[in-house]
Amino acid sequence: ICAATKDQVQSMVMQMLMMSGKPQADAADGLAVAICHAHTAQSVVSMAGQVKKPVRGRFR
Repeated sequence: ICAATKDQVQSMVMQMLMMSGKPQADAADGLAVAICHAHTAQSVVSMAGQVKKPVRGRFR
């Protein structure tokens, strides 16, 4: 498992959200969690559209 430092998380959040300055460390952590959640939710919705319809109670 890779672990980013607080400074790395702040820089990543700053770049992804096109911020002019670094957010506070705790704020950056919260924003990083929100960004990950948004990306995961989009992936789940995208995958849900690719599921085949059930045929007699089974997915094929």
